[in-house]
Amino acid sequence: MINEISEHDGLAIQLLSCYTPSPFVERFYFLEMSTLQATTIISPEREIIKLKFFGSNYDDIYIDQKIQETFKTINDFNNFFIENQDYYIDNCHIEMNNELTLSSHDDGEVSIQISKDSSDIQIFRYSDIQIFR
Repeated sequence: MINEISEHDGLAIQLLSCYTPSPFVERFYFLEMSTLQATTIISPEREIIKLKFFGSNYDDIYIDQKIQETFKTINDFNNFFIENQDYYIDNCHIEMNNELTLSSHDDGEVSIQISKDSSDIQIFRYSDIQIFR
């Protein structure tokens, strides 16, 4: 069964792998998932500790570092891209409080690393995403 996280252009989101790189962390690796599909299921109040991404519009105007520095929460990040749909995200790396890290690439790959003790792990661990190995 494919997860109900909204699919984009008919592409099914696939959980390629879920593994434990350390006794305290789980890592999820998704295919055919956009950055915003991942960030919109994370609590909007989640604090951003470190953010590095490349985003531009169709005129190759890149998002200024000063704008990126205004993103203090996931809500700030999401709202910017929802309100500025002419911009797209190339590569992205977000470190958040409570040991949640998201990395994405413009070809539809999203990796999420999360502490096993986090209550947010329920979002990913018990989903109906089909796992392909």
